[in-house]
Amino acid sequence: MFSKEIIDHVARDSHSVENLLSYIRRLRRNRKIRVLVVGGSMSFRYSLCTMLHRQMFQVLDVEDGESALAVLDTGDPVGLVITDYEMPA
Repeated sequence: MFSKEIIDHVARDSHSVENLLSYIRRLRRNRKIRVLVVGGSMSFRYSLCTMLHRQMFQVLDVEDGESALAVLDTGDPVGLVITDYEMPA
């Protein structure tokens, strides 16, 4: 599914219309959420940011903790921070 750039699916059953509408509402809400992705690995950040963009999030991508703190200090709200378990010094 990832290689085909499919982000989700809705099974066709008695609830498929409900599920589709719920998914569309979620995508609309996601557009208001800023996500900060922090990590030293460019491939990790690229993969994660690609998936988050497909889910309609506003994505900010930085390489290290110092840059992440600078983003957070701007005062613009960030709803979610995703970071490496171990950050480089």
